[in-house]
Amino acid sequence: MWPDRNDVAGCLAQLGLGPEDVDYITYDHLHTQDLRRWLGTDAQEAFFPHAKLLVMRQEWMSAQGLLPLQAEWYCPHGTDGIPEQRVILLDGDVMLGDSVALIHTPGHTEGNLSIVVHTPEGLFVTSENGVSADSYSPDKSDIPGLRRYAAVTGAEVVLNGNTLEGSVDQYLSMVQEKEIAGCSERDADFFNVAPSSELTPHVLSPGIKPTFYVGELRFGTPVRRPAGPGEATPTEAVG
Repeated sequence: MWPDRNDVAGCLAQLGLGPEDVDYITYDHLHTQDLRRWLGTDAQEAFFPHAKLLVMRQEWMSAQGLLPLQAEWYCPHGTDGIPEQRVILLDGDVMLGDSVALIHTPGHTEGNLSIVVHTPEGLFVTSENGVSADSYSPDKSDIPGLRRYAAVTGAEVVLNGNTLEGSVDQYLSMVQEKEIAGCSERDADFFNVAPSSELTPHVLSPGIKPTFYVGELRFGTPVRRPAGPGEATPTEAVG
């Protein structure tokens, strides 16, 4: 129904990076993620040879013992056999240097987190809690049903449609996200929240078009990881 646009290896190549340059990976939550390919197991080589996973402890624990209502959203055995030393468990909000923070935003899952990044356009927050900028400003949306829903219910934010664990907590987390992000420099009616699965127009969904579209963001300059003791440099490894 829709062509593949890219994959992880392709995105890294566009940035001039290789898998060996990645030190850490993270997700807002682990729905649909098979981490064995990225982090490796005894039977499978890791795509990212050096990377460690940053994940909320509750999210990791949930993935180890899924209830039937949770299991349909997670990859079967997606965390099996991953070495403990490849996983860093977080118990709350953390800063990564001066420009990135991981904020615990439970609701969509108990261990859900949001990624906050400091950019020249201000703070951006990304997660799957909302599917578009309209989700955080429903009263300003040009989608009639969404705007009407906000007016009738008084809802300040509108959740994505596949929340199974805690809709009240997710509502509060979305309010927190937009308060952290602040208003967009492009349109003050909307917030600097960049949904990880952003709504785009599609021929099969006539009339459902986001009022404000964040789109692809490019900030910063990629930096290659220096070779460790005894390791070949990326150039030597390729040559």
